Amino acid sequence: MTIATKFSVVVYLLLFSCFACFGDEKGVDAAMSQKLKKFRQEDNLLKWIDVRNNYFLEQPSKRLEVLEETESEAWRAPQTSEEKEAWLYLMVYQGYYQLYNGDILKSIEKYEEAYQYHLKNKVSIDVDEYILKPLANNYTRIGDYPRAIYLQTQSLKIAARNQNKPLMASVSGNLALSYLFSGSFDNAEQSAANGLEVVATNSPVKGLLKSILAEVHHIRKDHLEPLRLAKEAIHILHNTNGKPYWLMGAYSLAGDICLDLKDYALADVYYKSAFGIHARNFRAGRRRELARLYTSKSKSALAQNQVRSAIELASKAVSTLIPNLATHEQPVKAQLYAENRLQEALLQLGKIKEHTKDMQGALSYYLLAFQVNENLRNEFSYQASKQQLQEESKIQTEKLMELAFRLYQDKKDEKFAQLMLEISEKSKARILSDQIQENLLKNSSGNPLLKKKLKLEQLLSYYQK
Repeated sequence: MTIATKFSVVVYLLLFSCFACFGDEKGVDAAMSQKLKKFRQEDNLLKWIDVRNNYFLEQPSKRLEVLEETESEAWRAPQTSEEKEAWLYLMVYQGYYQLYNGDILKSIEKYEEAYQYHLKNKVSIDVDEYILKPLANNYTRIGDYPRAIYLQTQSLKIAARNQNKPLMASVSGNLALSYLFSGSFDNAEQSAANGLEVVATNSPVKGLLKSILAEVHHIRKDHLEPLRLAKEAIHILHNTNGKPYWLMGAYSLAGDICLDLKDYALADVYYKSAFGIHARNFRAGRRRELARLYTSKSKSALAQNQVRSAIELASKAVSTLIPNLATHEQPVKAQLYAENRLQEALLQLGKIKEHTKDMQGALSYYLLAFQVNENLRNEFSYQASKQQLQEESKIQTEKLMELAFRLYQDKKDEKFAQLMLEISEKSKARILSDQIQENLLKNSSGNPLLKKKLKLEQLLSYYQK
């Protein structure tokens, strides 16, 4: 090959690569492709990002690929502060719409990427509203409360630094809920108390904070303090037009407190109000909260010896949480998943069967609740809730062993003896299982594949719910 020929080939390759740089854009129509190519030729990355984002937002359900491919389609990294800001909002959009389309793991990855980009490049953005809050919400969805608590703590620091008291109160409420759900009751109480120090008198957040404190005191088996706080929460939420969900929760909690105090008439009044709020505002939504209400009302009915009503209500709680299950139909093992409201409803049905002397029926429901408890233990990674579940498991195991033994004595059927053996073996295996899980968690920080495996398990549990 002559020097002239070699030179021609080089020129051809350079021209080809140049044309390739300005080729058709993926996932867009011809007119938009031409517009975007023009911005490429002008090296106008800011306009190119904005136009692609706007094009996606016109039909987000059909053009998700355009949003996802923007980073890989870009010909260079952002350089100016304006370009970096546009790039950050691009990642925020990606995180939001991945969640919208049901891919919570990708959503978490994008929000995390956005957060790290913000920290590295000091991009001016309302980081709490656009990154920290949605990212923390994603982690609470999959039950990763330690990570949610870390992010909420960062939000609180930002709010305190800016002396933004409404935000401080709101984040304190979210932080208190994360601590509450993870079983860290002292921290939940402290966070709620901190929020009350800065919350405005006429803010509905004050009602939420009072509800959280009432819940903590109720869990601790205090006497009249929880009811006083719950009543204050209801009063505040009514007078400040608080979120219906918060008000429904406050009424439901007040009913549970009265149930523990054996004031069944007042408990039923509160439950009726909670049911009314659900019917007016949520219809088919908030199924977990509706199931909780059914179970609580069932407990009240059973305490008043209204057995038929108790069965009806507890059965509705189960069918509310398991799609396509008819009321009074007993679920099978394959339909169960890690849901504490489901466990509570199944336990209630077991208690009703035991109350009516149907010991085999009671045993069958207790076994289903036992299985849900096993699923929950696999889901929780934080130690406080694990210990709480171990206590519940111990009580359930003792109840199962007692019922199986009584049935063995009455029926002289070997299957009940075999069942006692199986329950005993499962109980022993838990100790080893918990130790293995604890070791996995300790090692996950230095092992990205193991960390991803644990995250996928949490995600699976979320999708089941």
